[in-house]
Amino acid sequence: MSFSQIVHHRSFYFGPIASTLTAIIRALALSMMLCASFTFTPTSACAAGASNAPPITRTVLERRPIPGSDQSMELILVTFQPGVSAPLHHHPVAGLNYIIEGTAESAYGHDVPKLYRAGDTLQDLPNVPHTVFRNPDKSKVLRFLIFTNLHADQAYTTAP
Repeated sequence: MSFSQIVHHRSFYFGPIASTLTAIIRALALSMMLCASFTFTPTSACAAGASNAPPITRTVLERRPIPGSDQSMELILVTFQPGVSAPLHHHPVAGLNYIIEGTAESAYGHDVPKLYRAGDTLQDLPNVPHTVFRNPDKSKVLRFLIFTNLHADQAYTTAP
């Protein structure tokens, strides 16, 4: 099942942001293909940007208020550079993660870490220590999307 099919599947409700999710995935895929086509020379913009990139980046791609509540839906793009690990943390709410590119290793509490690859989904558990989250690949970037509902001014990731 493609990401577009998942977004529009009757068992998931992404409502008004379904078309936005699909458009973002298409744009990311196009930008990754364009970047890949220019990385044959070490002076390319893609190659230069990768060497100066911060270890972890989080970008809120979309934030929409949920009518009649103090919550908003958020779509967050997260990038982990090769070999980078997140420190121990937790999430105050659940989140749905979709791996766009690379491999993620994740575990909660005392669970055994599991690997997730491009096209896989995983759920962030609320209020459980996220003991392992890392990019185990030493040469490839990890990119994934997180979809979640948050209260106004609530952070998605917090230190213990």
